[in-house]
Amino acid sequence: MSAPVSASSSSAPLQRAQAVTAHLCAAATAGGNDASSSSGAHPQSATRLLMVSPLHFRRNDESAADNSFMLQLEGLSHAEVQARAQAEFDEYVALLRSRGIGVEVHLPRADVFTPDGVFPNNWFSTHAAEATPQGRKESLLLLYPMRHRTRQLERDPRIVASLASRYDRLVDFTAEEEVANASSMLEGTGAAIFDHAHRTLYHAISERSTVSLAQRVAAAIWPSSSGGAAPRVVSFHTRDAQSGTPLYHTNVMLAIGARWAVLCADVIPDAAERAALIDSLAQGGHEVILISSKQVAEFCGNILEVRAAPSADGFTPERRFVVMSSRAHAAFTPAQRETLTRLGGELLHTPLTTIEHIGGGGARCMIAELY
Repeated sequence: MSAPVSASSSSAPLQRAQAVTAHLCAAATAGGNDASSSSGAHPQSATRLLMVSPLHFRRNDESAADNSFMLQLEGLSHAEVQARAQAEFDEYVALLRSRGIGVEVHLPRADVFTPDGVFPNNWFSTHAAEATPQGRKESLLLLYPMRHRTRQLERDPRIVASLASRYDRLVDFTAEEEVANASSMLEGTGAAIFDHAHRTLYHAISERSTVSLAQRVAAAIWPSSSGGAAPRVVSFHTRDAQSGTPLYHTNVMLAIGARWAVLCADVIPDAAERAALIDSLAQGGHEVILISSKQVAEFCGNILEVRAAPSADGFTPERRFVVMSSRAHAAFTPAQRETLTRLGGELLHTPLTTIEHIGGGGARCMIAELY
């Protein structure tokens, strides 16, 4: 069943995109698209998260070459920047834990300089047990290639070993880093946005996100011979409103929950690609909340749905939340916040000013889900 598309601005691109798919849009059912229901499908949101402390946090000039979200905070020493980032990180972890969300915090290696290490979602993802071609149900750990050398160093062998011990299957794509010109890239859930219920991988094409590897990743997560629907990859091009270049990561302009999707259609210049993306989201039962390019710059696309598991005694039910920075929360319109609350649960927000400005990543980038 298709779901509504709600616009956030009167810009022509949004109006055209909405008009193309208007005939497909009907009211969402009360139950929505809850992938974590008793059907046994892969949940869309996780109850356990992994985060990495910003021990080495500072501006990474290598990453800044193609990340227009990275800015400067003048007049601060490296020590002051790190201290502010650490305080923001600690407050974020405390907020999540206060709602019963499981958060596993790791310290990076002290002897390896990883200025962007606070964004672990780019180098790995985990996936709940799915049937393999051999008929077994196996959970999955995926390791992704990173375009920049400083980001490749974030793959801490200690964290990899800890994760590998908990998952049945490991698929490692990091050898792509050694290929000439790094022509096959997909930087984790920064590049790939998953709709688990519908076995769909969405990604914006860039030097950090290529079609060839997106297709291989989708096939690894959802083997076509496992009895479920064949995996789908929805690829599209973007153009940054300021730089005119492709957006470096998909997760600054697209986020998907169980029943909602936040999308900036403004940054997709091709009308057919724009319509196909909105169509796919709506047909998946997601109510599409359209945001503007200005809201993308405020990290409104960099949000994530998470869950607090029900208590063992059964007295506290499962709860859903949508996490974001305070900057993003303020930039959403009241109507958009109401829609996200209705479909995704309580909106949790925390100040991430230093991390967003200097690191160019937000609340979603700081979280890797542990399914």
